[in-house]
Amino acid sequence: DSVNYPLSIPGPQLKRFKAGLCEFVRVLVRSCRNSFVYDEFLFHTLLALLTGLSDSQVRAFRHTSTFLAMKLMTGLVDLAVAVSGQLQTTQRQCDIENSKGPHERASDRLQELKASIRELQENREELSFMINATFRGVFVHRYRDRLPDIRVTCIEELGVWLKTDPENFLNDGCLKYLGWTLHDKQSPVRLQCVRALQGLYQEKEFIGRLELFTSRFKERILSMVLDKDPDVAVEVVNLLLMIQLSTEEGLKEEECGHMYPVVYTSHRGLASAAGAFLYNKLKCVITANNQEDDNSSNAAFLQILISFYIQSEFHEHGAYLVDSLWTVAGSELRDWDVMTALLLQDSGLMYEEEGALLEIMVCSIRQAAEANPPVGRIQSKKILSMKHKKIQEQDRTRITTHFIPILPQLLSKYSADAEKMVLLLRVPLYYDLDMYSSTQWLEKHFDLLLSQICSIVKKHTDAAVLQACARLASTLCSDCYTFSSRAHLAFGQLLDDLTECFNTYLSDLLEGTADEDGVYNAATALKRIAALSSAKDPTGWQLFDSCLELLKSRIESLDFDTELMVAALKCAAFHLMWAKVNAVNIKAAEADLKRLKKEVRLFCRICQTCLCLDQTKIRDQAFEVLCDLLLLYSAASVRGEPVLQTLVHLPSDSLRAELASFLLDFVFTDSENIELDDEGLENKVALLQKKRNQLGGYCKLVIYGVLDLSAATNVFKHYSKYFKDFGDIIKETVSKSKLINPIQSAKIVCLSLQQVGSPFHCYNSLLIVCIAEVWHGVGVRGSSSIGRGKTRIV
Repeated sequence: DSVNYPLSIPGPQLKRFKAGLCEFVRVLVRSCRNSFVYDEFLFHTLLALLTGLSDSQVRAFRHTSTFLAMKLMTGLVDLAVAVSGQLQTTQRQCDIENSKGPHERASDRLQELKASIRELQENREELSFMINATFRGVFVHRYRDRLPDIRVTCIEELGVWLKTDPENFLNDGCLKYLGWTLHDKQSPVRLQCVRALQGLYQEKEFIGRLELFTSRFKERILSMVLDKDPDVAVEVVNLLLMIQLSTEEGLKEEECGHMYPVVYTSHRGLASAAGAFLYNKLKCVITANNQEDDNSSNAAFLQILISFYIQSEFHEHGAYLVDSLWTVAGSELRDWDVMTALLLQDSGLMYEEEGALLEIMVCSIRQAAEANPPVGRIQSKKILSMKHKKIQEQDRTRITTHFIPILPQLLSKYSADAEKMVLLLRVPLYYDLDMYSSTQWLEKHFDLLLSQICSIVKKHTDAAVLQACARLASTLCSDCYTFSSRAHLAFGQLLDDLTECFNTYLSDLLEGTADEDGVYNAATALKRIAALSSAKDPTGWQLFDSCLELLKSRIESLDFDTELMVAALKCAAFHLMWAKVNAVNIKAAEADLKRLKKEVRLFCRICQTCLCLDQTKIRDQAFEVLCDLLLLYSAASVRGEPVLQTLVHLPSDSLRAELASFLLDFVFTDSENIELDDEGLENKVALLQKKRNQLGGYCKLVIYGVLDLSAATNVFKHYSKYFKDFGDIIKETVSKSKLINPIQSAKIVCLSLQQVGSPFHCYNSLLIVCIAEVWHGVGVRGSSSIGRGKTRIV
């Protein structure tokens, strides 16, 4: 039962062969349509041969003969339809001739027409006999053949027969085969079945004949929206849209509910199909309300979309909803005039509706400016065409000219709402910022924007808002823009004010005499400085010594103010990071380098002490900044820079032990005690993400040589138990360690096995395969299955 035969060859050769075979059958039927088809020999013999071979145990014979028989039957069905048409035409001519009076009637003509009718009727009966014989002898047996390709061929041709000759085929006796095949185990068969149904529901005159089929198999079709093959699911959603548009009853609201959540799926094609369904449903609701004007129609669409987004309860996933609707609702989602008008109304939208509209608006701005799907959705065509690039540039220009004067009004209205501020502060990131310099009337708005950002920083303490301000400040301070000096000046003055505020309370904090208000004001000022330090060099404000003294005094007095100490850790860490950048760019003097190394050593000691504190936020922040600084001041970071070798700081043995203990005590721990309600689940996800970041930081220290490869045993030995949470990170670390030193990597894996005390056959196969590849000399390949984790450590 060989699988090597022409119809099984993949690639373009198969397409050419199938096309040639189909053309041969078509030409054969067309050439014989007036003669050999009806001689009761050639086609009868050929069909009998194919029918017999289609029942063969040899796959090649069975597949090829079934394919030919189905194509031949399609040709015969086409011919039968043509003969039926000729018969109807001839019958009409005969009736007209009969209706004439005796003196006007042409007897010879009438006799010819009757003879033609008898001949056509005989031909039609002959064709019907061959078609029925082939259907019963081949199709009925082979549509459930064990080979999926044969089943696909049968269903594909059945779809053609149903459309070509509905009088004889479009009935429950033939439609049942499509309904049964919807349950096929192979996705190509289900896909072909759905496509055949799409061809039927496209024809309005078929809808009445499909009512029984629709009522019987609708539930199955609805369940296929969640088909494991996304290509099948896409076609199913398109089919349901056809059913919704073509049938009088359409789909009930609870049936439509099967499609709504699909707009948030990660498969872009499926999400777009569901978006088209949702768009059609929303437009039907608007049409029912008789709203004709374009502006009012867009406003109505946005309002009903807001209601859908709120009710769907997939908040913070607006980017996926917008991406799903972008193809069909691009004009509505680009109507930023209507969106901002709705937001600036004093009354109209509820609080929750304003938040939903803001998220949809910002996501649509991002979609238009970047022309990329959100994270998690893969774009099949990554290179934009010239047409799409032009549309993207036009959209960015529209965004810039519209929002530069409007954004200050929105920032002013929602200045007290942290969540809305985070969204609005993302808008300028999608501007064509060069327009601030090239367009004179926009320059005044730039100064207003800088002023508002500084006011927001002074007003808010929420970490997300401060981070959004810092990201925007970093973009505006970029040297590629001519206005960057004005941005540097504005944010420099802001740092002056914040530093002065912090220094006002510093002496009281160090002496331990500060009251609660003083501690709070100092902590908030330091928190704002830390946020801005991620975007602007803070070394000129010389806050490192103050932060270091503050941390020392708090640790010695056992007075652990979490907000204050976390902010101090961040500020000090950013100072050291920027100092390293300046040392590389400016070529600092030897004395400055030694002083900087001393500062790094002192700060690392402070952080090591914080690792032992029973304060979660302080401990976590200390671990994270330690991982960053040890990597930044490692030997690998100054490779090729002999002058900077002085800055290399290696962790002490005690610090290595503390880092390993941190993993054991706070990363590789179970968090099952968190209640899994909505809030508990959200906390659990946030905790897991924090642990993954911490583990990733430690693994980077191993990969880049800050810690010895042997330190990886602290990670590898937890692979089996914590595979669900950290498996991709650990697999990637194993892969990278093999690239560094294959033999040492294998020894470390063996050591990990010894430490967990598990016999080789009981442990996960990943580690065993790693050892086998190294010791048997298979070689180190970047594409090895061990290195295919989703997480990339960089």
